[in-house]
Amino acid sequence: MILHSIVVTALVAALFVPAAAQRRTTPTRTFPKPKVDVNLKQPKPYLVPEEDWRRLATALKNENWTVASNIAKADLELVQVENEKRQLAQLRYIRMYALSGQILRLYEVGRNTDAEALWAELDGVVAQNIGKEIIMPARFYADDCSKKLNYLCRVKGSVDELRTTATDNGGTGIHSFEYVKFESPVPPISDGAKLFVGGTLNNAEYNDEPEKPWVLRLFVKNGFVAESLP
Repeated sequence: MILHSIVVTALVAALFVPAAAQRRTTPTRTFPKPKVDVNLKQPKPYLVPEEDWRRLATALKNENWTVASNIAKADLELVQVENEKRQLAQLRYIRMYALSGQILRLYEVGRNTDAEALWAELDGVVAQNIGKEIIMPARFYADDCSKKLNYLCRVKGSVDELRTTATDNGGTGIHSFEYVKFESPVPPISDGAKLFVGGTLNNAEYNDEPEKPWVLRLFVKNGFVAESLP
C-alpha cells in the first residue's frame, strides 16, 4: 500500500485493502450518548506518570500500534475522570488512532481475519467515546492544505469548521479524516501555527469501500483550539 502525500487523490482508488476483505454493512453509525448517574461517587483524578506517558509517545512515534493501543487501554482504565493535564481526552483519541493503525497494518500483511476482529473492538471503543471530549495531538495549521496530510485546515466553504487527514508517519495509510465544528467562526490562525484541537465526539463513519485505505471519519462538535495543554 503506497500513499504519497503529493498524489493522494490520484492514487487513492488503487491502494491496498483486498477486495475479498469483508467490512461492516453499516458504515455510518450514530451512537447514543452514555448515561451518567449523577448520584454515583466520582473517582479521584489519576495522573499518568511522565515515564509511562513517554512510553506511549515512543510507541506511537515508532508506529508500534499494538503496544500503543494496549498502553492507552490500560491508562484509560486508570484515568476515569479528567485530570489537570487533560490526559483522558487525549487517551480516548490515541486509542482510536492506534487501533486504526493496527487494522491498516494487518490488512497490509494479509491478515484479514485478524483485522476484522479489531474492527469489532474499534467499534466498541468509538461507541464508548461518543458524547465525550477528545483532544487530537498538536498539528501545524496551513492556509492551503492541498497536497498536505496531518495538517489542520479550514473546511472549504465553511467559517466554523477545521479538518485533518490523520495518517501514519509516512502518509501510507489514513487512520481518520477528522472534522471539528465550532460554535462560532474559527478565529484567525497564523499559517504554520502548531495547535491542539479538540471537542465532543459527535459521530463516526467507517470505511466500507475495500479499495480505499482509510478507517474512520470522526465528526467533532463544540470545537476548541489551544496553543498548549496544561
